[in-house]
Amino acid sequence: MNHEHEFNGQRDLSHEKKMHLLTCDDCAEHKEIFDQLHNESKALAEEIPPNFVFSRIERTLTDQKKNERFTWRQGIGLVASVALVAMSVLTFNDYRLQNTFDHLLIQNKLLEEKLIPYQQVSLMGQPLFKQLQVIESHLWQESSMDKKIELLEQRRLCIEEIIQLQQGEKNEFYI
Repeated sequence: MNHEHEFNGQRDLSHEKKMHLLTCDDCAEHKEIFDQLHNESKALAEEIPPNFVFSRIERTLTDQKKNERFTWRQGIGLVASVALVAMSVLTFNDYRLQNTFDHLLIQNKLLEEKLIPYQQVSLMGQPLFKQLQVIESHLWQESSMDKKIELLEQRRLCIEEIIQLQQGEKNEFYI
């Protein structure tokens, strides 16, 4: 028997419907299943979700932990990258400063070789030699590479001025 019936879960069934359920096995079986599901649903506590919900919650928590670990790794990677770039810049800057310092030392040494000894300096050259001695004392005391380079540049200029004075190119007048 093929019956198409609609059952809305109502408790007080009309007399016709009750009679139909007694005579139709399919509808009686469906009503019995619905009643059983209804009774079992009342027995469930509202705060306990079904197992598939628990599995979804566990997956979500696991994914969050993985994401946190991934974020932590990303943070470490970012810090390492920044440290590498900073070290590269500092190393390059130190290399550049050292090259500049070495170049100025060579220039100063070459200029020193052109100087006439202090005893043979004219009266006008003595203040320049004193200035040179002050620059050299500051140079020995300085620990900063930038400041040393600045002092070496001052020393080079002072030596060049002394050499020009010794060679007679400066303050020389002709009649």
